[in-house]
Amino acid sequence: MASWSLFRLVCLFHAFIDIFMGLLMIFSISTISRIAHGDEITNKLHLIDDDEKSRLIQTSESLVGMMLIFIGVLLYMVSSLEDKKFQRYFSKGCILIHILLACWRIFVEAKIQVLQKDVHGQIITDLVFAGTWLIVLLLTRDATKAVKNE
Repeated sequence: MASWSLFRLVCLFHAFIDIFMGLLMIFSISTISRIAHGDEITNKLHLIDDDEKSRLIQTSESLVGMMLIFIGVLLYMVSSLEDKKFQRYFSKGCILIHILLACWRIFVEAKIQVLQKDVHGQIITDLVFAGTWLIVLLLTRDATKAVKNE
């Protein structure tokens, strides 16, 4: 059995969040939207109507949910790898993804007036997730140096 390293714990933590949020997005997007945004914004986003526009939005949200589930499964599979060089490389990639996502939220999503009130919290969440990968990167640095010295 693989050891419970920090890399494995962070991967499993992110995998759980991705799979859970993906399932919520697939099966109950209007309910989640009401909880996260409120009734007024949910109505503006047409998530409760039965017209073609609302079905298109619900379909795209379901696809995003499926992608989150796929990312969660990928993180679960990667979590069992023991190669320290790969863990550092993967951590750097995850940091870059979360920082780019925060930038996208700042420059694109913040301009959408309907979603403006949630953007600050989402940016903070993206930066916290990038921070967890940064901690993994910094703490595995010593382990990588020890492997090189052997």
